[in-house]
Amino acid sequence: MRRAIVRSVSAVLSLFAGGAKAIDLSTPEKAVASFYGAYARQNVDEVVAARDFEFEAREQLGSAADDEVVRQTARRLEADFREEIRSRGFPKGSPSNCHAISHRMLRHDLVQVFWECPGPGNGSVFVPIYAARNETGWRVALLRRPPR
Repeated sequence: MRRAIVRSVSAVLSLFAGGAKAIDLSTPEKAVASFYGAYARQNVDEVVAARDFEFEAREQLGSAADDEVVRQTARRLEADFREEIRSRGFPKGSPSNCHAISHRMLRHDLVQVFWECPGPGNGSVFVPIYAARNETGWRVALLRRPPR
């Protein structure tokens, strides 16, 4: 019994330590790198931790939306995302060879990070991705249309 408890505690601590190292939300670029790193590791919990579903919900609903409606919408977005990964798996291809090359501040709480990834042949593909700031740091925001 004692050995099982020690194993369980060790497993929890190693998961916590791994998560703490893997997700860095201190800057927009590090948040995007954490997001892409989580995708490369196919770790849905880390992807969710690096993504701001509440920001996405508020952008979809508009700034006049009630906070409770925003929270409910954010929970639905996260649940839909988790279900999509569960049913279809992670997309093919790894963004782990990509890196941030610049960013553009759009608002005090929103930055567009430009990410460079290897493209066909010796070329590159440039991917813009948004990072939103909240009280806990920066997180990726997957927006369907340009922000207001």
